[in-house]
Amino acid sequence: MRVKRDFALVYRTQDDPWAIGDATSDRYNLYRELILRHAQVRGSMLDIGCGFGAFLARFRDDFESLVGVDISRDAIRKGEERYPFITYVQGSADDLPRASGLSPRYDAIVYSDVICYFDEAGKRRSLEWIASRLADDGLAFIAAWCPGGKYLTYDELARLVERYFKVEHGRMLPSEHALFLARRKKHIVAVTVDYETWQPIPPGRSIDWEEDVFRPAERLLELCGELGIPLTLMAEMGEYFWLREHDEDSARRMEEQWAEAVRAGHDVQLHLHPCWLPELGARRAGGEWRWDLSRSKADDYPGDLAALVGRCKAALESAGRRGNPGYRVTAFRAGAYQVQPFKRLYDALSANGIFCDSSVHTGGVSAERGYDFSLAYSAHQPYFANAYDPQLKAPPAERAIVEIPILTFGPGDRWCLDGAEGRRIASRLLSHLREDASLFRTSESFRRMNRAKALAADLYSRLKPARGALNRILPRAVAHFTTAYGPETLAGHEYFVLTGHTKGAHDFGEIANNLRALREDGRFEFVTLSAMAGEARRELAESVRESAGEEARHQVRREYKVVMGDARNDAQSHALQARIPLDRNSVLDLGCGAGHWAARISGLYPWMRVTGVDCGLDFLKSARRGHPSPRLAFLAGDFQNLPFPGGSFDCVYADNSLEHAFDVDGVLSELSRVLRKGGVLVAAVPSDARNPGKICDNHTWKTAPHELRLRLGAAGFVGIRVEEVDTYRVLGLPPYPPSNDRMMYIEAWKRDAEASKEERALEVMDWVYRKLSPDKPQESNDAVEILARGHAYCMGYAIVLGELLRREGYSIKWVTMFAEDHPRGSDPGMTDTHEVLSVDLGGREVTLDPMANTCIPHPVSEIVRNPGLAGKKERPDGRYLGRGYHLYDTKFW
Repeated sequence: MRVKRDFALVYRTQDDPWAIGDATSDRYNLYRELILRHAQVRGSMLDIGCGFGAFLARFRDDFESLVGVDISRDAIRKGEERYPFITYVQGSADDLPRASGLSPRYDAIVYSDVICYFDEAGKRRSLEWIASRLADDGLAFIAAWCPGGKYLTYDELARLVERYFKVEHGRMLPSEHALFLARRKKHIVAVTVDYETWQPIPPGRSIDWEEDVFRPAERLLELCGELGIPLTLMAEMGEYFWLREHDEDSARRMEEQWAEAVRAGHDVQLHLHPCWLPELGARRAGGEWRWDLSRSKADDYPGDLAALVGRCKAALESAGRRGNPGYRVTAFRAGAYQVQPFKRLYDALSANGIFCDSSVHTGGVSAERGYDFSLAYSAHQPYFANAYDPQLKAPPAERAIVEIPILTFGPGDRWCLDGAEGRRIASRLLSHLREDASLFRTSESFRRMNRAKALAADLYSRLKPARGALNRILPRAVAHFTTAYGPETLAGHEYFVLTGHTKGAHDFGEIANNLRALREDGRFEFVTLSAMAGEARRELAESVRESAGEEARHQVRREYKVVMGDARNDAQSHALQARIPLDRNSVLDLGCGAGHWAARISGLYPWMRVTGVDCGLDFLKSARRGHPSPRLAFLAGDFQNLPFPGGSFDCVYADNSLEHAFDVDGVLSELSRVLRKGGVLVAAVPSDARNPGKICDNHTWKTAPHELRLRLGAAGFVGIRVEEVDTYRVLGLPPYPPSNDRMMYIEAWKRDAEASKEERALEVMDWVYRKLSPDKPQESNDAVEILARGHAYCMGYAIVLGELLRREGYSIKWVTMFAEDHPRGSDPGMTDTHEVLSVDLGGREVTLDPMANTCIPHPVSEIVRNPGLAGKKERPDGRYLGRGYHLYDTKFW
């Protein structure tokens, strides 16, 4: 898209062609206010396409120097007459390198209503030039009219700007002007080397700290020092502590090398193979080395892991502060990348002020070493690490650890300096950036793609009545194309971690040549890993809402139209409601919205009282107005601070609500609190960690089954069952790329320990016994109707118990027994009948008599052959005695 204009003619024939006047309109007032609010340094300002300079002139008292560039000599002449305090330069915004008289750096650059006049290449050239001329703390203000058509749209301009800048603020004005305040995008590189020898020892190798560690580290430090590139040594502390006990000279040599590295401006951070620790059995005997490989992970450490990490940190800092008193240990890398399980390590790092992990590499999987990064959130960009699995992005409340992944070019293909890879350090990164740029389609192709998506989405929507059949034949990838989900931008800068090892073969000449090539490229800023982590943490903090209340208000705004509308994913929610155990009396609908599902649960199961809770006040008003019932209540509440006493409910129903939590662990703990013992959480949560390249922007918990189970277990839940259902193929729902169309259906119990099949069956039978009155027979053979009416004889009891157990996966048989000459028989033969259940408890069959609340631990067939197996009931209650149930559930029958 390009707007063509003869600027020379425009300025010759019109006094004020753009009707700017003194640039004092509301729009220009807003522009000025935003620039002054965001400008960190007010030295020099450049306005590209300044025209006469009216807007630039408004900064006369705010910046030390003002420079304007315009293509029109007539515009410059008029500007020099009106605003002589501005320095004018003639030049075209898409060819600024040829404009003479411009400075190398500016503290603020304004680029307003110009970009639309260039083709795609010109647009990119201009933005690239602006980024290259911004001072380190400089501000770029980029604005344009974006109505579409021959002009850009907001999204199209945003994509261009984000290519070259870190955007601090962007918005679309009612006038259809888009504006962005941005800083120069940095390309930050950390060169890291694992400072360690072999473990285990490869064939043909031997352990030699001089050859494996000291000499290669010295050479790498030298060549990086010559290039002005800081190197980060990841010091293996298990080896150090082993050496302190068995080879003090080598341990002192390590300390000296660390101190010298820090003194020279390099960095030393924490690396750990726990099985090297002397207390875990590492030993050398007769030239042979032995390690306990079952203790290879930090999580395997049998003692206080936080104390161990603290000991490692203290030893490193003691040595490093000989080189620089301000030196700190802030970053960690797991030995052999064995960072999973993570929770104990997360807590240990946090407790010791270590806020960075750099162990994850996208797609890295090793069954032997027990790590799996196939769901890694990013191939190189930082994110706050999930406390239970560092490859996953954390919910907003978890900000203790920044994960900075090692750069990968494909699954498990790390950016590395070892061996032959040393010859490809520069070419691989530069090629990666070129490929990334080629994927950055032109604005025209982006627009065509969006139009195609819109047409496909419209057609898919029109076929809604046939969606179930359509989803079974339409390829998933085609369906996903119709959606608007894309990647998430958490950090505006680009982060690249290079890794390597001191041990092994190195081509130091090639390593130096490649690092020099990257240095001379000019785009890259080399930093230590700890400095990179600090920058990343600052950036990431800007992308996270500060409190649960702020997050909740955002969620209400974001979901308002959906919640207050009529559209529902019925199949998805109906499937969850069918999983509510029927022996529940009080249900909490967490995140009830406008009350639609709370009302349906109450209608389906009339013996249940349902309480809905939500933080959206308009949602609750709609719920109360639309669903008045004495068995329904709707209350305002915070997920983390529910307005109920402990043990208020025997079921929490969470239908696509937990993924909006600010503090997931806090919410799960609160749900456990309000559940009574024996209560159950029934929830649906999308598996949003399945496809991190496609993000649902208001889902804060991007999880997968393994991580969900860990959190539920940590919150005290047991009997956790997670079933992933393909909502696209199985339920016929619209495509949902973030989870690859997977919905997790969850059942988790609040108990001291998981109930056995027998314990659960007896629990359900006891509930049925107490729920139904035996005063009159049931009017229906439907279990739900019987429960709703609340009375039955033995057949009704058996029907209800059988259905409740069947829903929970039990194999059952309904059995009718006949007895002659029975005291309660009614025909001439005094025949009576009685209904019981035969239940399979996992290979062991028992007989349940729900009318009498009795379990006979034998199959019915055996009891018929040997009635003595039906012994006397222990501790019979008043109903049992008063109604003479011994006539039915003992050998008397």
